[in-house]
Amino acid sequence: SKDFLYESLTDPQAFIYQDYRHGGVPKEYPATMPAINKDPIGLSKNEILAIIAFLQQMSGEPISVSLSDLDMPGSAPKAPVKAAESALVADAHTN
Repeated sequence: SKDFLYESLTDPQAFIYQDYRHGGVPKEYPATMPAINKDPIGLSKNEILAIIAFLQQMSGEPISVSLSDLDMPGSAPKAPVKAAESALVADAHTN
């Protein structure tokens, strides 16, 4: 499911896996993959959801990611963008 994939990608240590590669009783081992929403990978929520949709499509599963799951542009504060735009305008006037 989308939620399981999201958690697996953002918190891979949440699940303990059984190591069946050796004889005898399987041993527990944690996932060694880094969380992809933190440094050094640092993917956004929308990028992670795009990966989940891609994995589901490639496996033939129905895609469970919908538009309502995405962070839509314009929902973030606009102040940093306006500051960047005014810096560009000021820079253009000085050149």
